[in-house]
Amino acid sequence: MYWNPGGLANVKEHGLSAMYSKWVADLNFNSVSYAFPIPAVNKHNIATMAVGIASLSQGNLEGRDNNRQITGTFGASDLAVTVGYGRKADIYNRNFNIGFNTKLIYQQIESESATGIAFDIGLQTHLFTPKLLTGISIQNLGQEMKFVNTRYNLPLNANVGFGYVFDSTILSVDFKRRLYEGDNTVSFGTEFSPIKALSLRLGYQAPSFSKNLQMDSPIGFSLGIGLNILNATLNYAFVPYGAFGDTQRIDVSIRF
Repeated sequence: MYWNPGGLANVKEHGLSAMYSKWVADLNFNSVSYAFPIPAVNKHNIATMAVGIASLSQGNLEGRDNNRQITGTFGASDLAVTVGYGRKADIYNRNFNIGFNTKLIYQQIESESATGIAFDIGLQTHLFTPKLLTGISIQNLGQEMKFVNTRYNLPLNANVGFGYVFDSTILSVDFKRRLYEGDNTVSFGTEFSPIKALSLRLGYQAPSFSKNLQMDSPIGFSLGIGLNILNATLNYAFVPYGAFGDTQRIDVSIRF
């Protein structure tokens, strides 16, 4: 739902998921989502809807006045409510997964706030062989947001990803373009499942290049593990962010 709404078309049963991430600089990211299939018009038009809430919050920040005197503490947080839709479509005799998200975004710092609406679109299809899945998505289409007297754009991202499935291994590569900043990033990943109940994951985030060809600090390698027990899945990931520190995230999902 969050990475490519076209993937919702693959959801064939009800699913509830929640994620918690301890991020850098005392930031915490939390999300919960619920996906459910809806009646199909015909066998080709399998559709799924999803709703989700995601929040990013920071611990207490120290406030100071114009004379740099401490005035107390304040908080900062972001909240996004997302409604997504995905379905399978037969276009020119090729099967596609297509989807979109509508997001209501609320940002707050101390007593000031901003509200906006953004959209994601996504598409998935198999190329050449059923083992090769390709996905394309654009995130955060929408108008500028206004915070106090300042207008700013949400980060507009274009993503292209490829995944190849072997018997027990998945290899993937993802390309991201931050359209406003002009930065490009490339990520590689692999997932190995020695048994059906266990998945081992390794990823690598390559350095990004900005418009002036300067390199940012690489994120480097990340590690993850997934457990599948009956209709429940538990995932854990360790993701370093270079000089900013390391992050950890855990998510659990239930299908019913």
